Amino acid sequence: MRAGTAALEIIHSPAEIAGFIITTQVGITCGTLRAGAYGNRRRRTYGVLGDDTNLAARLMAKAGSNEILISSHAARRQEYTFDLMPLPPVTVKGKKEPVPVFRLLGRKQKGISGTTPAARHAAPMIGRQRERALAVDRLRLARENRGQVIAISADAGMGKTRLLTEVVREAGALGFAVFAGDCLVLAREASYSVWIPIWRLFFQIPLEADAAATLAIVERYPAANDPSLLARAPLLGSLLNVELPDNELTRPLDPKVRRSSREGLVVECIRHRVRTGPLLFVLEDCHWIDEASRNLLGAIVQAVARFPVALMVAHRPVKSGEIFGANEAALDYLAPIALGDLPPDEARQLVEVKLAGAFGPGAVPGSLVDLIPSRAAGNPFFIEEVANLLKTRGADLGDARALEALELPESLHSLVLGRIDQLAEDAQTTLKVASVIDRLFRTAVLFGVHPLERARAGIPAQLAEMGQRDIALPEPVDGEEAYLFKHVVIQEVAYESLPFGFRATIHETIGGYLERAAGDNVRPWIDLLAFHYDRSNCDDKKRRYFVAAGDAARAAYALPSAISYYERALALLTDGARIDVLARFGEVLELAGQWNDAFARYREAREQAEKAGLPAQRAAMVGAIGDLHRKRGEFTEAGTWITCARQENAELGNEAGVGLMLHLEGTLCAQTGNFARATDLYQQALAIREQQGDEASTAKTLNNLGIVARSQGDIATALGYYERSLAIRRRLNDRREIANSLNNLGFTHRYRKEFDRARELLEESVQLNRTVGDRWSTANALTSLAELALDTGDAELAHRCLKESIAINRELGDRRALAFLLEGFVRLGRLKGDAVAALMFFAAARVLREAIGAPLEPADADKLAVVREQTRQNVAPAVCDRVEAEGRTLPLGEVLDRAEAGFS
Repeated sequence: MRAGTAALEIIHSPAEIAGFIITTQVGITCGTLRAGAYGNRRRRTYGVLGDDTNLAARLMAKAGSNEILISSHAARRQEYTFDLMPLPPVTVKGKKEPVPVFRLLGRKQKGISGTTPAARHAAPMIGRQRERALAVDRLRLARENRGQVIAISADAGMGKTRLLTEVVREAGALGFAVFAGDCLVLAREASYSVWIPIWRLFFQIPLEADAAATLAIVERYPAANDPSLLARAPLLGSLLNVELPDNELTRPLDPKVRRSSREGLVVECIRHRVRTGPLLFVLEDCHWIDEASRNLLGAIVQAVARFPVALMVAHRPVKSGEIFGANEAALDYLAPIALGDLPPDEARQLVEVKLAGAFGPGAVPGSLVDLIPSRAAGNPFFIEEVANLLKTRGADLGDARALEALELPESLHSLVLGRIDQLAEDAQTTLKVASVIDRLFRTAVLFGVHPLERARAGIPAQLAEMGQRDIALPEPVDGEEAYLFKHVVIQEVAYESLPFGFRATIHETIGGYLERAAGDNVRPWIDLLAFHYDRSNCDDKKRRYFVAAGDAARAAYALPSAISYYERALALLTDGARIDVLARFGEVLELAGQWNDAFARYREAREQAEKAGLPAQRAAMVGAIGDLHRKRGEFTEAGTWITCARQENAELGNEAGVGLMLHLEGTLCAQTGNFARATDLYQQALAIREQQGDEASTAKTLNNLGIVARSQGDIATALGYYERSLAIRRRLNDRREIANSLNNLGFTHRYRKEFDRARELLEESVQLNRTVGDRWSTANALTSLAELALDTGDAELAHRCLKESIAINRELGDRRALAFLLEGFVRLGRLKGDAVAALMFFAAARVLREAIGAPLEPADADKLAVVREQTRQNVAPAVCDRVEAEGRTLPLGEVLDRAEAGFS
């Protein structure tokens, strides 16, 4: 396989060396040879000898210009990998008989998930025509800029992949570019695992590209389409399984903002790519989808409504919310397709086709056509495997007595196990070892981890037997020989049949193999290492990789994965080693909203620190407990804990800790309305942070002092604090925090009716948030600018900002924000003199708030009611009632379309 790949690259030489190579001839074969040094003591050289070495040289001599000739026994191993043309046998020196030979033309076109549908599914699909037609109809809608999501669910063996393959074929005919990935059981906690092959193909990242080359390739895409996206390119490293170096924009971003910015960048890349044609993303086995991949899927699903983009998601039945959240599941462009049992007539038809394929054309006994579907219970894979089993047993379909005595397995599991048992003993062992590696396994890895020397020597023959029996088929990966289990059920059954002890040994061996292959760069393999060592008996490696994988998930803001890893790590850690992990675990639980569990972890960390004699860690946990009480609104408890933490840090001489606790105390007092005390505490925190040169924390405290001053009506003082905070943040070039300061300043100048200055500040805030890629903050800044425009009667600016904010919040699925924006359109309609539109938006906003259970604050509701009554005075009562009734009944998507389109 490597030889064929190298030969293709040689005959298509890069432009920079093409002038030095006039013509190229290549001969390929395979077999046994002797390699080593030859010669005497004065002159030695390295060479290879053997019959197949000579044959390759003879084929090279026979090849024409830029032609690749390959021997028949080498070609048989590559029929799934390359397009081969049979040629007349050739006579070569050293061979008595003419040698069969093929011309290697190129690599086969790949279909779904890297498989070759033409080779795997040559026969027409039986049944599922209604489901296929529904999916293809959805593709046609997507091609017309009406994005679609097709969710195919079914139990194992019911034909999800077969249906996907047919729909992908149709998508190609409709002009879709197809990108596909598999969710793997061993990667269900590895961030973005299903998306990595998709985005590497999307950006055309070569296998050999290092971080610098990858970044250069990725940067070319936004540079050619939207230069404003260029600085966010390093965020794509997680989607390409490459650690790209941060720049001054991305370096300060916290994990939550990084994720939001990354998702927004992906949406923008899709938006630009569809100019060249419609796109189809195919995600298989999503019942194993990891959290980061699911979040990105949700972001794309929300964004594609008006793009020529389709997503096909296949999975086994899952609980509600495991793949699509409530917002995505409610979308009218998400089409669920559930595959049930094949109807009896289609099941019988499938039996006839499969038996004819296994035994050749001819009469298939009616008794068998009736028996197999009744046992298969409408499962297509069961039917196919029965046909394979009968073929392997050498059943005689013409022997009525033998057929009457035929015993078919009772379940799919026992059927597949029976098929595996038909393999030779060594081949069975090798298949089971392969099942531990993955559904798609490289031959080199199999050689590297196989524990039995005797069986290892026969691996090529064993793999050939698996292919002949339709159990595992050749599926090259990146130019290397690899095999794919024909169906995931075969892998699952093979894996489950392994004794636990032997299985654990293989997992540990694979872990060691991966460590050696990764060398110093284990970061891309952390989740895979955690998976294999988790199933081994090596506790040291479990501890190491659970913690590392938890930290990586935390950095990717994949909170459920981080929680799972930290829980498993803590089960193995003891005493002082637990403290730091408990602290990080508490932070993750807090971010995930699991506050009771976060309290428990913080308290345990505090107790462990006290036992270990680590007062600094104890004080940190006391402060964390206090701040969590504050976030829960338990202000009395919060005050007690935070004051205690401040005292403990003071006794330790930890000025940074004292400053942090003073800041938290100030925030607590501000929340409870004690503004004088809050100001005093913030001032004390500010003095410490300025003395320590902690500019980021200093800017944060100044910003909070501004908020307190503004809350007391001292606008001049508030502006002073805000300006000082902004100056520091500009010096640090932390654009997200600069945008935050600009937003606060803009709001304050708007309060003072200094509208020109407020607009200048808010417009800069919008632009900076766009640059960072934080769509939520961008939408908020746009909404603030729209409110300012409504205050000043600038209908054009208000409409532009409201429209863009609606577009972003539609993609985010934030219905609460959408309700607020529709209320902005009520004011805009009033401003533009379009009373009908204003009343329609008022009614739609009210219905939306009722649906999500988020009523307006009473004061705001009263103001909006006044606007409504003033608007109704300009329209006939009957028209008002009709328009508001329409607003209450229109689908939300249509209401938002009208808002974005403009006014009549």
